[in-house]
Amino acid sequence: MTTDEIADFASRYIDEMKDSTSSETQMWQRLDEMIGNDADLAWQVLLSIVEQAPGTFLNQIGAGPLETLLFDRNDLVQRAVPLARANAKFRETFRYVRGVDIPAQLLDEYLDLWKGDTAR
Repeated sequence: MTTDEIADFASRYIDEMKDSTSSETQMWQRLDEMIGNDADLAWQVLLSIVEQAPGTFLNQIGAGPLETLLFDRNDLVQRAVPLARANAKFRETFRYVRGVDIPAQLLDEYLDLWKGDTAR
């Protein structure tokens, strides 16, 4: 996928989220397949989705496809933790991820993300 195709996918994903009462839309199913088949592409798509998404959808993205991706490809946590430190919108999304192992070398950095955060 080109950068424009990734951005278009993300835009269509968000539009479906806005228009649907179900979390399992056609675009969610396509993203879920992508997570299983090409996790690196799914990572890029998710970053674009987070970038474009309104704040009210970040919890659904974090507890949904981002969590699935990081659970399936735990090595991507090594990208997620530093990105959460540098990007407030991604950090807000990442806050909803559960059940993912944090590598020992990133544990302190991960815990620092949530210092003083009473919602975590």
